[in-house]
Amino acid sequence: MNRLAWHPDCPYHRLTVRRIPVLVGVALVAALALGACDAQFTPYAARVDGAAVSQSTLDAALDSVAADPGYRCLVESASGGATSVVGVARGTYNATFAADALSLLIEADAIHVAVGRFRLAEGPVAMGLAESEMESDFTPQSGSTCQTTGGEVLAALSGGFRSALVQLQADEDALAARVVGASLSNAGIANYERHHRAATTLDCTWAIELASQTKAEQFATAIYGGVAFAKIARKNSLDASSASKGGYLGCILPSDLTSPLGGVVRRLPVGKLSSPVHFQKYWLLLKVTRRPVAPLKQAAAAVINAGRTAAAKQLSAIVGAAHVSVDPTYGTWAKVSGTWEVRAPAGPPVDLVPNPAAVGAKSALGG
Repeated sequence: MNRLAWHPDCPYHRLTVRRIPVLVGVALVAALALGACDAQFTPYAARVDGAAVSQSTLDAALDSVAADPGYRCLVESASGGATSVVGVARGTYNATFAADALSLLIEADAIHVAVGRFRLAEGPVAMGLAESEMESDFTPQSGSTCQTTGGEVLAALSGGFRSALVQLQADEDALAARVVGASLSNAGIANYERHHRAATTLDCTWAIELASQTKAEQFATAIYGGVAFAKIARKNSLDASSASKGGYLGCILPSDLTSPLGGVVRRLPVGKLSSPVHFQKYWLLLKVTRRPVAPLKQAAAAVINAGRTAAAKQLSAIVGAAHVSVDPTYGTWAKVSGTWEVRAPAGPPVDLVPNPAAVGAKSALGG
């Protein structure tokens, strides 16, 4: 991943991280498996403001992930191999994985009710944007051992669970757009562009990343002397992902670049080389070659980004205010590090939850 830029459609600066239900940093609970003969189910996995998240809905979500090799790889690699999808006994799921999946379904229900209460329209444009974001969320980072694409991961999920994930993303986006008084429709996005030209104009940006200010000044002098920016970038830039393209980062929104680079690029006149810019432990030379108007997808990202921070607080408040009860077989609804989620139960190994839909009964995934 290019360390100079973060992209709005990646799941890692907001709650979208929850799309992979087993997070980095979650403790290993491999001994707590969903499978035993003496536990009993309630008629539901959870209730959210009186509405049920059924056992079959949770079972379908667990089965969907377990049957999707790409998603399973993402889940298991997110914890550095410490957490798995399956439990300790054949035909069981890991309890932490199941608790996180149920947390996501509870969150989705609570947020969808709020979106309905606000009467936010979510048409084809919004749903298409959400699906595109999900594909990006599921794309493994550079260097990952998961050999798949985000599109392949999403396509391999069963229809019901895939739809639930895309709907949750669309709901979150709709709330973010609402914060800035916009809607995610062609007309709503175009109206936002008309009134926010600076935020929806792209900067076609190039960069050379160097180890020292002295190096940066030397190469700046060479560029002023007529040496091509791209030639220097290919041979000398430390950012490998852009060096191979002559330093080209892409035509990006001001918000795409990590602070403070976005402000530096936005103020840089077209065609002018920047002075050396200190960034983390590196020094950068930057230039902008043109500034086109953002197409629909990127303009929509600008709308969502503008409301993202405020919407995240709203989303947290919505989930926190929901009246939630959880089948104790899956755990308890609790506030953990400031976030409400299902906390997996503690108990003896293989003595928690019989799961009639456990994949091990149908395949070689269990045990």
